[in-house]
Amino acid sequence: MPSHADPQLPTLTFNGDPYPLTPGLTLLELLRQLDQEPARVAAAVNDDFYAAGHLPDRELCPGDVVDVVRMMVGG
Repeated sequence: MPSHADPQLPTLTFNGDPYPLTPGLTLLELLRQLDQEPARVAAAVNDDFYAAGHLPDRELCPGDVVDVVRMMVGG
């Protein structure tokens, strides 16, 4: 679960919650910090959508909106 943002740091939004944005933070590093396996999640950054296993190591910017969905198999 994302931690509460420090008012001194810029933030992004992760799954609806504020998340501190450290300089140089990338999408893949954010997922590592949150114990998410990039091969098992799909993500959207603003209006860009990425399928599981095809997530770019793009740098995140202040105000970015990141939504991550865990892929489930079975039924």
